[in-house]
Amino acid sequence: MGCLLSFCHTHTHTRVLQCRLRCLSLSHTHTHTRVLQCRLRFLSLSLSLTHTHTHTHTHTHTHTHTHTHTHAHTRARTHITALGRS
Repeated sequence: MGCLLSFCHTHTHTRVLQCRLRCLSLSHTHTHTRVLQCRLRFLSLSLSLTHTHTHTHTHTHTHTHTHTHTHAHTRARTHITALGRS
């Protein structure tokens, strides 16, 4: 398990999440504002969420929302396999 995902996760609902996720299970569940079911190794959040994320990735992404928000996913996903071994 030496995968390190560098995520530029931009939430636009009250929060801007810029987190670096190390081996996150990419079926992460979003419930309401921001319940991230993933292992966050390094997480620096600048609170500015406005439930409009932008993710750009090609895996299974499951979002479970209790609200009806507009979702525009744009995530800068960078796979750095060598650096994620700790």
